[in-house]
Amino acid sequence: MEKKNKTTPLKVVRRESGYLLFSDSNTGKEGLESYLQYTADHFFDPHAHDGPLEIYEYSGFRKELASHINSSCRRGLLLGGYVSSDLLPAEFINRLEPKLYVPMSPTSEGYSGLFSQVRGYMGLELSRKPENEDIYRLLSIREHGYMNIHDKPFTYYRELLPLAEQLEKVTQVKSAGLFDVQAFKELSLKIRKAAEDILHRDFDVRGHRSLEKYLNAPDTSLLVGNRVLDKAQLGILAKGNALYLPENDRPASRHLLYCMADFTRNKLLVSGEPFPIRTYRVKDGIPHPVSPQEKIPEKRKTPRKSTGRKIS
Repeated sequence: MEKKNKTTPLKVVRRESGYLLFSDSNTGKEGLESYLQYTADHFFDPHAHDGPLEIYEYSGFRKELASHINSSCRRGLLLGGYVSSDLLPAEFINRLEPKLYVPMSPTSEGYSGLFSQVRGYMGLELSRKPENEDIYRLLSIREHGYMNIHDKPFTYYRELLPLAEQLEKVTQVKSAGLFDVQAFKELSLKIRKAAEDILHRDFDVRGHRSLEKYLNAPDTSLLVGNRVLDKAQLGILAKGNALYLPENDRPASRHLLYCMADFTRNKLLVSGEPFPIRTYRVKDGIPHPVSPQEKIPEKRKTPRKSTGRKIS
């Protein structure tokens, strides 16, 4: 029986969460296809990243693997069912033969690469969610600074068409000497920005989340100096106010006393000086406005001696 089991290799998926083992039976084939379709459907989900997608084949003995083969299919779990390497035989990993590697980078090429590589390895044509196709097209425009007006229209085609038509005119010249490089650069930057603004406005994309969505996400964990911000502190930043963190009033972290969200540049700003906007600190889970005097770090409240050098 062992010899027979070796004739058809197992398909083994490896992610950061662990391993999934699929047999060549109908159950195993359907389980692997369902897993890959789920992975494609959730490619851009901000919480769905589980490292690269790796598929191997295993042709060794299976007696010790029996309880793990198709286990995710039996449990009906596509979000779980991973097997830790600690539960697998020592020789198992050494005998895996690599067949497919997809980095799962949240880019247009990363997304299209998943489909082309799965097709090339398994002959499987994964379906594409319309929402993901919109994200894919927007990422492509953002990355390349160009939209081909002759491509198949998508949801945001008309919104971006005026800029794309201007770009098209700039590129349609009779000779290289007539090509306006500066005009092309300016329009390219504009259409990149327009695509990025749509991504931030209408989607929550892994690797491209807007700061506003990040701050409002229930599972956000943000460390600023010596403090992991709680919900009340994240809420202050999400509303466009500044946050005072007295925990950072130490020599090594005094430059992180204040922070604020710059939604225009999609960045979190930090400073040792107060920002010129409404500022709060959180005490016992409740936000309190910071007075002008309280905005001055403790070290600077101490009067200077009449003699001596001022330390800034």
